[in-house]
Amino acid sequence: MEDLIGELLGWILGEILEALFGFLLGAVLDLLLRAVREVFNTTEIESPGLARLGYVLLGGLSGGLSVFLFPHRIIHNPRMPGFSLVVSPVLVGLLMSLTGSILRRRNKRVTRIESFGYGLAFGLGMALIRFWFVK
Repeated sequence: MEDLIGELLGWILGEILEALFGFLLGAVLDLLLRAVREVFNTTEIESPGLARLGYVLLGGLSGGLSVFLFPHRIIHNPRMPGFSLVVSPVLVGLLMSLTGSILRRRNKRVTRIESFGYGLAFGLGMALIRFWFVK
């Protein structure tokens, strides 16, 4: 019974760590986008679908970078492979949404990635690449 509880806790912790990693990469990307916007101050794309696709692609690029930095799975033998394709993007979306709400309360400008939908798109792109390419 202790083995089952230990394995379950390890699995939950692994999913949380994977989502936090995605969130941290998203937050770094957010900071970089803010810096670029301040420098160039260009208008934003008006198509939400195109923006979501862009965030999936940016998430994929971040996932590719993360494969080079962390080439191994957090959980070496997951009981349900592919479950992180659902859990991690949802957690990244929730964390990015929380970030956006904190910034709004402080009267700061919020970017698209700081919402649930775009954060989820970013997390999905990252999770897909990690699922396909991590050993």
